[in-house]
Amino acid sequence: MLDHIGRKNRQAATRLTWLFIFTGITALVLFISSCTSKPPQEQRQETYRLDHPEQTVVHLTNTGPEESQFFIDINQGWYLQRTRVAQRIKAQNIGQEAQARAAWRLVAKTTRNAHLTSARWLHAPEYLLNSAGYGFCDDIASALATIWQEMGLPSRIWHLGGHVVPEVNIGGKWQMYDPDLGLYYLSDAQQVLSVEAIAGGAARWVTNGTQTVDLQNLPSPVTHQEKFLRPEDNHINSWFLDSIPEESGQFILGPGARLSCCDYHPGYFPNKVVKISLPAGFKGLIKAPLILVDADGFTAEVESQIKAGHYLLPSGEISIRTPLPELSHLYFLANRQWPALENENSLFLEGTRLQQLEVSFSPSASSGELADFHHIPSFDFKDYLTFLSIWPQLPKVKSLENLKATYHRYHSIKAGKTIDIQLDFKPRYEALMDFLKQNPEYEEVILSSLSQPEFLYFILEYFLKEYPSVQLPGFIEQTYKSAITNQPEQ
Repeated sequence: MLDHIGRKNRQAATRLTWLFIFTGITALVLFISSCTSKPPQEQRQETYRLDHPEQTVVHLTNTGPEESQFFIDINQGWYLQRTRVAQRIKAQNIGQEAQARAAWRLVAKTTRNAHLTSARWLHAPEYLLNSAGYGFCDDIASALATIWQEMGLPSRIWHLGGHVVPEVNIGGKWQMYDPDLGLYYLSDAQQVLSVEAIAGGAARWVTNGTQTVDLQNLPSPVTHQEKFLRPEDNHINSWFLDSIPEESGQFILGPGARLSCCDYHPGYFPNKVVKISLPAGFKGLIKAPLILVDADGFTAEVESQIKAGHYLLPSGEISIRTPLPELSHLYFLANRQWPALENENSLFLEGTRLQQLEVSFSPSASSGELADFHHIPSFDFKDYLTFLSIWPQLPKVKSLENLKATYHRYHSIKAGKTIDIQLDFKPRYEALMDFLKQNPEYEEVILSSLSQPEFLYFILEYFLKEYPSVQLPGFIEQTYKSAITNQPEQ
């Protein structure tokens, strides 16, 4: 009897031991799983009304105890990530040629030609479209070709004699769309032409997608057509599309970090900046898929590490292991066209711990100091064909006094209504007159050049809009050289 009881007690003890072991292992597995599993993906969509959208900055502040990782989309315009852009265009249920043209139009309208870096990472659409907003023709062409490929459309890059353009294959035929100049060429039958067809002399028309102009009425240097006409200089080059970095478009904000988009910053006008503010005591991971240009408030060691990767950090991540001694900031370039706030705005977030992100708004700062003259691009052809369609209706500029009437007529036709010259051109005209009193030798240069359409376009569209009067000598010199360079041979 006693042996039986003892045997039952030992069996119970054994079962209890195994139960403790099983429970312990289960708890350990659950603990490890909780430490290693990723937080669930969430989506958050909200709308906001703003009274003065053009003067407003959007802030996202992580008010929670853990880092938040997210993708942001404001008004379906910022942030532009290649896969999402491709999906959005394809979802429009339009033909492949219209899809290719929609991608071309997006890249053309959000970029301008100016030099930032020779590094190949600027070929990535994410850095070019969201952050820089400008690059050379190879950067812009490569970004568009990359988006086309993401859409499942075969594409390639042509290196011409002094210009780079992309082609896309639609229905077995190659078509060239130039996103740098914002134009493409058409045959007599209004068919979009390839590089080889243009080189063979098949181009009759040039269009920006809205206005179409007979090439016989347009100087070749304006459209770079002459660069196609030397077939011996033209070749397909795969280098431009090799090793373009992938970018998911994910931002990471640690606890207390604040992202502000987008505002002006002295030294980077006309671009804007995205600022990430980190409170004193902050440590953790920060990521912004943008071009880093400045930092303040960090220790000398951290700042030197950041600035050693000037323009772009590997993976865009910054790991701060030692608590920051004071409020610190990181500054990233932002394309000045974004986030294109309106009176009614949509905000879409996708990622983790989105409820920790507090959305707020504040007035933007003034533009502050303007950048040096040479940082500002000198010519944008993307609206040039609109000007050419209006040009025959403009009064001839026979004197600088007559320039005011030409300006008034041009912008009234373009706007479809009478514009008030007092609000725009008069201050610029007066600045020009003041300058010529000091530098009379430039008057003849300006007046003689105004017969050239490209020079007149430049004066009517850009003169003193981004240039303070102290930079006027450089403006005139560079503009004059541009006009002379683009004059057709007699």
